[in-house]
Amino acid sequence: DWALPTLTGDTVRLADLKGKVVLLDFFYKRCAPCCAALPILQSLHEKFKDRGVVVVGIDPYDDPVKAEMTTFLSKRGITYTVLFSDNKLSETYRVHAFPTLFILDRDGKIVETHIGFSKEMGTELEEQLQKML
Repeated sequence: DWALPTLTGDTVRLADLKGKVVLLDFFYKRCAPCCAALPILQSLHEKFKDRGVVVVGIDPYDDPVKAEMTTFLSKRGITYTVLFSDNKLSETYRVHAFPTLFILDRDGKIVETHIGFSKEMGTELEEQLQKML
């Protein structure tokens, strides 16, 4: 179980997400494939947010203030929750490439993993989320 800060200073805990399908995206600002995935994730957020799916970005590298993450995310129209951690959480999830995405079922168990970016990523993730509902 983890507890991570948001840009607004709130804290989100993994336990708070139990009962929902969660799409976790490990990303960081200077990662071009990560940035290419952001609009796809925003689209999934908009499509599924009222159906029990939560999209959460986790940035293990950027300092939210120094990296001007509020500006970075708002320029890209990102409205889903973005959290900030250290590298230890990435190591716990065995993230070795970015972006790495996990789909967690309603019990918090990882049921799918996606590594990297592809043009088909949105369709693949949407199909998997659809199956979880």
